[in-house]
Amino acid sequence: MQKTETLEFKREVTDSLVKEIIAFCNTKGGTIIIGYEDDETICGVAYARKRT
Repeated sequence: MQKTETLEFKREVTDSLVKEIIAFCNTKGGTIIIGYEDDETICGVAYARKRT
């Protein structure tokens, strides 16, 4: 899988993720995979259930 217009890899959950989700919703939609590096290495998410 390669990063495309409708596929995005994110290493971690950040404040800017909300803006990216909104951008996906306002265009063609797509998939954001969290816990992956851009080179498709799985890095996981340390605090997946943590709320800020």
